Amino acid sequence: MAVNIQRLNPAGLGRPRAPFTQTTVIPSAGLLFVSGLAPIDKDRNTIGATITDQTRAVYAKLKTALAAHGATFSDLAKITIYLRDPEDIDEFNRVPGEFYEADEYPAATLVAGVRLVDPSWRVEIEAIAALRSESG
Repeated sequence: MAVNIQRLNPAGLGRPRAPFTQTTVIPSAGLLFVSGLAPIDKDRNTIGATITDQTRAVYAKLKTALAAHGATFSDLAKITIYLRDPEDIDEFNRVPGEFYEADEYPAATLVAGVRLVDPSWRVEIEAIAALRSESG
């Protein structure tokens, strides 16, 4: 039996240049998967130079991706954060609280000291969210 997988590149995120979809949903499982979001605009220009500016840009894109599926930050089950520079961890950690309700942080993995696709990127985030059922 084939699993129904829905694929969407939400408006506001720009179309990826590489061969992938930005969000996929498995309706029967109520799961949303968000591909790694980078600090780039629709024209693929890097947004911001500091880790703070780039993190805010990525979280804004994550909000857009979630909203395209009727979800919010409260629905996030797991995120994976990739930081280019381990020295950015403390500054990065100041930003998520601007987006989450108190005590509604998802499970998370942070990997630092990685080479991201574009050397101007300081952060990339991918996510998994639980979607709300139609019946509540």
